[in-house]
This record gives sequence, C-alpha cells and structure tokens, in this order.
Amino acid sequence: MNACLYGTGAWLSPPQQVGGCQRSDISANEGDSPGAAGGDTRVTQFLIETFFVFSHLKLIFVCEINQLMKTDTWIKLTFSLAVPLGLAWTVYTAAAAPGTLPPAAAKPGVTYATDIKPIFDNSCVKCHSGDKPKGHLKLDSLAGALKGGKDGKVIKIGDSAQSMLVQAVAHVSKDDDDWMPPLHNRAGIEPLRPEQIGLIRAWIDQGAK
Repeated sequence: MNACLYGTGAWLSPPQQVGGCQRSDISANEGDSPGAAGGDTRVTQFLIETFFVFSHLKLIFVCEINQLMKTDTWIKLTFSLAVPLGLAWTVYTAAAAPGTLPPAAAKPGVTYATDIKPIFDNSCVKCHSGDKPKGHLKLDSLAGALKGGKDGKVIKIGDSAQSMLVQAVAHVSKDDDDWMPPLHNRAGIEPLRPEQIGLIRAWIDQGAK
C-alpha cells in the first residue's frame, strides 16, 4: 500500500503552490489580514487540505481494492487446483487401501515346484532371494519359504488365511510396508492377481508341499 502512496510523490501534504499563491503567502495573509479576508483564506486553506486528504484516502481505497482483487484471484486459483488434487489423492488412497482376501483355489494337488515357484519367480524373488534377501525371507526355494524371515515363519501350514505370506501378497495386512510386491515399486511389478493368491492359499491349505 505504501508503495502506491509513495509513487504519488506526496504523503498527505498539500502542494507548495496553489492558485498562484505560495504556501508561505497564505500563512502570512492569515496573520496580517484579520476579518473577512482572513476568514476566506482559512476557508480556502481548509478546503485545499480537505481535498488532498480525501484524494489520498481515495488512493488508499483503490490500493486496498487492488489487493482484494489479487487475493480473490488467489482464492479462485486455489479452488481450481483443489479439485484435481483431491481427485488424485482419492485415487491414490483407494489404490493403497487394504484389499480383500481371495478364496483358495479349488485345484487339488497344488505344489511349490509346479504352481507356486513360477509366481514367486515372476513377482517376488527380485527382492526375496540371493545373499541379502529383504526381511531375510527367501522365496526362491521351498525350504526358504517354509523357514520364514526375520519376523518368523510366514506360512502357517493348513491355515492360509492366517499366514503372513498370504496377507502380504493379498495386500490385506494393516501395514502397507509389508505388502508384496510393494505398491509403486521401482521394478514396476504388478500386484498378484486373485487367482494367483488363490493358488498360494490352496498350496498352504494342502500342506505347502
């Protein structure tokens, strides 16, 4: 606001020359000419000062209006961005929400070598194999899967619904850090399909052989 006022070259001060008379001349007339002439001079001075006061008040009002217009523009911009950002956040949180546990497959005789290892090789062993597997859990062999990781066994034989491995690959565990594969992983590995999870469940329920 001050920048607007300073730009006028004056700050609530009348001009030094008005109607051909210097400011000092008006002051002198006030002291030297009492009566009607002095009264007219004082009225003129009052009107001049009042005019400049109202002029500056008008300038202040205009500057305030400009600031409000800028604020209004910022509010409109904020609301215009809020809608797409809100939709994007809704989609992201929906994708990150825990899912439901698919039922076990009806296929009999499910084995690690035939049915499960191909799933693990495609979606799990990138992180869960080698000398330093994530969470000390190795899924590139039957022995490794049954052994478990740093948090203990991940397979509860005969009870796939309570097996940490199934909860992790189905993305139903409360902590999404345990989800396998992780959402938005760098390798671009997609989550397991329901039928794949169903096979893992059937394998565990049938004895994890």
